[in-house]
Amino acid sequence: MEAAGKAPASVGVLLAGARALYEALRWAKATKDTPFTDVRPKKDRRRPWDKRQPYPDADVQRLLDVAPVEMRVLLRLGGIAGLRASEITGLKWESVDLDGGALTVVNGKGGKTRRVLLSTSLIEDLRQLGVKDGSLLVIGRTPEAARARLRTLCTQNNVPYLGLHALRHTAGTRLVRAGFQLQDVAEHLGHSDVQTARTYGKWADDRLKEHLRGL
Repeated sequence: MEAAGKAPASVGVLLAGARALYEALRWAKATKDTPFTDVRPKKDRRRPWDKRQPYPDADVQRLLDVAPVEMRVLLRLGGIAGLRASEITGLKWESVDLDGGALTVVNGKGGKTRRVLLSTSLIEDLRQLGVKDGSLLVIGRTPEAARARLRTLCTQNNVPYLGLHALRHTAGTRLVRAGFQLQDVAEHLGHSDVQTARTYGKWADDRLKEHLRGL
């Protein structure tokens, strides 16, 4: 699998699934085999900032300029509010306070709940989207379907598709570049460890270098 280009983390997930399958087969006495017991994926030696690069601001803006309102909401929930894919697609209207300019992430990573402030542009898009057909969910799609929609939007507009999660990295990088402390960025994004937010600082530095080279 690694020879085929799969990342070590992806290989680890597949191995865990295969081990669970054989454990169930052994429990059902369908086999005595124990394959994959000593198989481990190679250690991922890539630095954190070399993985899942954020979308450049220009690419995000290009998508926002042509996207229908539902996709603008998705782009801004990820690229400004910094929500994870499951948080975006699981967001309920009852957790959105447009008058108060905030939303509440319920059962985020680790089962944690956090309050996230909304940008003016996101509030406007959410008001325009509105509740349709009594829907409880803001986006109303599975994470897989949301990724597919984003991939299609990127392809149609010649924007490299970096994944849905990369929008969250865009949000973190923007906040660091705007001068916010890493602790504030970590709290906004729901990181339990401020060290994770340091990656956004590296990406922000890279973006600054690219900008200065063009001056």
